[in-house]
Amino acid sequence: MAQRRSQNQEICTTIKFSWWSHFAILFLITSVLKAHLADASDTIYPGQSLARNQTLTSKDGIFQMGFFSPGKSHHYNLGIWYKMIAEFTVVWEEDSTYLGLEPGSMALELSKDGLLAIKKRI
Repeated sequence: MAQRRSQNQEICTTIKFSWWSHFAILFLITSVLKAHLADASDTIYPGQSLARNQTLTSKDGIFQMGFFSPGKSHHYNLGIWYKMIAEFTVVWEEDSTYLGLEPGSMALELSKDGLLAIKKRI
């Protein structure tokens, strides 16, 4: 009887370890997916901003929006371009050079009122 009890205890311990390892693996996969999805965001929410080095990618992965420097210019424009085409092809651009902002200080911001604006980051 004593031998039978120790076998049951070993089985329970193995099951607990197995459950814990499954939970840990699930947590790891979820964390990796969150990190991946954070990089490929297709939405900006009120109160959020998009910095010069960030982009929004359309849900289907065809278009990308963000700041870019046309040609050899030192100025940055806000634009939308094809993401999957080898040659950089702009679909739409807003010339933001008239704002007089340094490239690193620009951000696209969606206000809580729903207004989209290019602002100076502080």
